[in-house]
Amino acid sequence: MRKYLIAILSAAGFIGIFYVYSVANAERDDLVVTLHDKYDMLPIRPVSKLHTVGTLYFVEPNLSRFTALCSLPEDILVKYKHQSPGQTIRGTRNFKANAVQALNGRGSLNDERFISVRYELSDVMISQINVDSSVEVYDQLMKRQSCSKAVTDYLNVPGYICQDLELLAASSFFMLDSEAESGAKLDVDTEKALGAEIEAALGVRVTDNEGRSTSGERLQWGIQMARKCITPPSGRFLRTFPRNYFDRMLNFIKFNLLEPILPAPPAT
Repeated sequence: MRKYLIAILSAAGFIGIFYVYSVANAERDDLVVTLHDKYDMLPIRPVSKLHTVGTLYFVEPNLSRFTALCSLPEDILVKYKHQSPGQTIRGTRNFKANAVQALNGRGSLNDERFISVRYELSDVMISQINVDSSVEVYDQLMKRQSCSKAVTDYLNVPGYICQDLELLAASSFFMLDSEAESGAKLDVDTEKALGAEIEAALGVRVTDNEGRSTSGERLQWGIQMARKCITPPSGRFLRTFPRNYFDRMLNFIKFNLLEPILPAPPAT
């Protein structure tokens, strides 16, 4: 009885700490906010062209990294996949200034400051696979010995093994003539440094074009995972993919605090 009480008190303390941390570190990048609020998607960092819908991924607990475990060839996926154009997305994105950068001789940006840059995602295309189709794709994947082994190898690693259901691809333009947080207009040298920051953050080649910086065409920016993930045989709680900070907090409590001390689920 005592260990259950300790677990409950620990969970309550963690909730408070996690809430304060999540508020203090709220996402300031409105591209991330738009992807989440409008499309229920997580950002792909760095952006790429390598993802396909229906793929099984291992996702880190903090949702920062997606590792593809196995996927079907495009010629098989084509009968399950649907594509639809989306609306142009515009807003402001923040890039951290890692190096001290002069701003017209009027101060600098240190490593605690952010540069806000206007962006536009055009030619938006959303690729989607329905849940019933994803079940068929999953069955085909798990029939492959290599895929089944990859899933087994990651099954008890902290994180989630889930299928993606949607991807958002778009061409992007970043406006380099925006003002920094300090209010000073960016000079030529700082624009070049900013281009390097964008390139480092996105993992793609940046080229200047009439005052804009383009990072490529039809790159994948957002991904949506299936709500239900694979639960290991020893798992007491169903593995569900978190949609927000609160979900992540509850999952941590269930999987890391409660599950280790609760009786194992009955054998089936």
